[in-house]
Amino acid sequence: MFRTVAGVLPVVTACLFILAGLTACSDSNNDGPIVPLEPLLSRYVLASADSVPEGVAFDPVNRLFYASSLQGASITTVAADGTEALFREADNSARLGGIKVDAENGRVWVCATGIDSSNNHVWLFDAASGEQLVDYPLGALSTAGACNDLVLDSNGMAYVTDPANPYIYKLDPVSGEGEVFATDPRFEDLTGIGLGLNGIAVS
Repeated sequence: MFRTVAGVLPVVTACLFILAGLTACSDSNNDGPIVPLEPLLSRYVLASADSVPEGVAFDPVNRLFYASSLQGASITTVAADGTEALFREADNSARLGGIKVDAENGRVWVCATGIDSSNNHVWLFDAASGEQLVDYPLGALSTAGACNDLVLDSNGMAYVTDPANPYIYKLDPVSGEGEVFATDPRFEDLTGIGLGLNGIAVS
């Protein structure tokens, strides 16, 4: 957020020039000296034994990457300095695909497919504790509903693509409810093997 308080503009300008030199900076709420942020590395190697990342999301507040896994159902976090930790332990309960971070509200969303071999859900976690807040069964929204990827709007709502069915779902993190947001014949999976709707973005 840009503020117009006197004295902030020089700090913002300084940050822009420093960023041009590939060094990040923060104004530290204008209460003290500029505190350099931990720079991001050009490459991160995951040590997690079951890491087969399908989705990667970045939390700009805590400067953490979240990586889902198609194998084992773990979620791995990687800090800016490369420190790795398990956000969700592997339990072989699902294949985890698209993942998004709502840093403002401290939430992590992830697509979970193949639960009990066939069920597909979206899981919502608390970013601080790792606690699962909501479990959205997509089969309740459409027959064999599935999830490939998702995106968040400015209100924290999630929009989910279904690769096997002609639907985009809308999920509410507050009520825990979901609905079919949009459908169109052009959304149909022409391959017959679940390669329909994939990535999604909010404009």
